[in-house]
Amino acid sequence: MTNKFRITSTLLISFLLGVLLLSIVLFKSEWLWALGSVGVWLNALLTGTGIILMALAVGKMASIPPKYTLGGLFLAEITLITIGFVIAKNQLSEAPALNFIKNVYSMSLSSLQYNDALNQYDPKLGYLYKKNIVGSFSQWEFSPQTIKTNVLGLRDDSLSGTHPEIIALGDSYTTGWGVNQKESFPELLEKHLHRKVLNAGIASFGTVRESVLLQQLPLDSCKLLIIQYCINDITENKTWADSLLKGHTYAPSFDQHEYILRQTYNTMSGMYFPFKYVLNTTKKALQFLFLPRPKHDPFFKYTAQPIDEHIIYFYKTLEYLQQHYKGPIVVISLSDSPSFDKDFIQKVEQKRATLHYPAIYFLNVTNTLTQEDFYLIDGHATAKGHAKIAQSLAQFIQNKHL
Repeated sequence: MTNKFRITSTLLISFLLGVLLLSIVLFKSEWLWALGSVGVWLNALLTGTGIILMALAVGKMASIPPKYTLGGLFLAEITLITIGFVIAKNQLSEAPALNFIKNVYSMSLSSLQYNDALNQYDPKLGYLYKKNIVGSFSQWEFSPQTIKTNVLGLRDDSLSGTHPEIIALGDSYTTGWGVNQKESFPELLEKHLHRKVLNAGIASFGTVRESVLLQQLPLDSCKLLIIQYCINDITENKTWADSLLKGHTYAPSFDQHEYILRQTYNTMSGMYFPFKYVLNTTKKALQFLFLPRPKHDPFFKYTAQPIDEHIIYFYKTLEYLQQHYKGPIVVISLSDSPSFDKDFIQKVEQKRATLHYPAIYFLNVTNTLTQEDFYLIDGHATAKGHAKIAQSLAQFIQNKHL
């Protein structure tokens, strides 16, 4: 009886220790972020050890030999990796339980804007791409894409940064997340028009930061501005538009220390560690069961703000931008919700008629885009999508004689 009690106690302690280690990873991850690169490796160690301890304890209680318990864990991990890899590489949009699978694998994606090899903190804008560097960025759905920046810290060549005729402002869709540099729509537009186009897109920038960035760019030869809106711009625009019009200066919502923490978390997200997909699948399953979808499902087409708010704060931000640029503007919208993009362009153009804004044009580029023009899990435009966007813009600019 004593020996059985001792064994039971040992197994319970092992299980609870595993729970404790995973609890640190899941609920106190900021402790690990603060440790930098050490925290990244500690995160991997705690996760793998925690899962193994829990699995072995449960297996022992169920009289399952340890080799079968560990074998089952490894088999589950390999199966989950294979499923994700096959769906991502083949873009299987008809796969069963696709929305759940996309959620699981989106948890493992790293972000371009927090890649410490490509970006650096900027006190005015939060962060910018590092200047004059050559690096790479990849996900499961696309091979490493070269990221080459110029002296302005933009993903473009130095020639385009000198007296550009057209400047394209936007976020990750404009910068060309997921495609080679020469495949981004600003680069292709340059070839279509035979005019110098500067790609000033920076991942996750809203219209406010794009307007602040514009002040740092060469405008002496700029004859046309392209602004790419995105469904998530509303948060930044709503927070800052009114204060900018009152003469306040934009300031990031995070300091350098917070930005470094975000970079560490980003490294953790993109790094593989033992049983990563077993953990993510379990975590996402529990979220689907117990949390409302908007709180855990980024693929759930949900926005807390009505489209009218997007339009109001877009125009407020535009007022600030036009204090520094008076020329013609073409507005497009790109996000992971083509229906929003279409509605936004239609309604923001209707609103313009009542506001008397000069020389502003709106183009719905989603008319030519299909599901195949976007990565299935990542959600950004593919090279084929960028080609269509560039073609639509080129025809529009030529037809309007801009």
